[in-house]
Amino acid sequence: MSGGFGDWDHYNGTAELDATTYVSSPSSLKRTATSTPQTLMTLTKAAAAQALINGRVVSQIRTSSTGHMPAFYFRYQDQNNYYVVALYYPGPQWYLYKVKAGVRSAIGLRLCVSWTPVINTFYKVRCTFWTSEGHLWARLEYWDGSSWIKQGDDISDVANEWPAGGRVGVGGLDGSAPTFTHHDDTEIWG
Repeated sequence: MSGGFGDWDHYNGTAELDATTYVSSPSSLKRTATSTPQTLMTLTKAAAAQALINGRVVSQIRTSSTGHMPAFYFRYQDQNNYYVVALYYPGPQWYLYKVKAGVRSAIGLRLCVSWTPVINTFYKVRCTFWTSEGHLWARLEYWDGSSWIKQGDDISDVANEWPAGGRVGVGGLDGSAPTFTHHDDTEIWG
């Protein structure tokens, strides 16, 4: 899915194209927290991704702080109802969270396998989400330069909220001002 800066909705903090830090020229998306803690969301406006039930987001991610988690959002209904997969660097580990009626709860976490990300470095990561046997499932993988490495077991939510799907995007979770995340070469598949 291609598009420019205007093809995305940006919520909370600041959003800008960074022409100095990127994987592919001319720039990357930089999301900066302006308060603490802050959820930064950038959701696609593409018609084909407005109601994804199952999908995949691939992005080159980078963060300026171990506490500011790069994130992938899906089944987004509004700012109070969505799922998010977030990568926490100190673990390193990743979480599947559900935000329902404005309350965030951890569905599960997994330790990263054979990968220890460091701040201020780009990594190609993909988040896949799908429904199987009535459950919502999420998976996080890291590209090691030759193949995708699954980061622990998949996580499922038996509640499978918003089964009709929702919007998809990227951003950061729990950022403290003025920390930031970068996303580049982002692809959304459905």
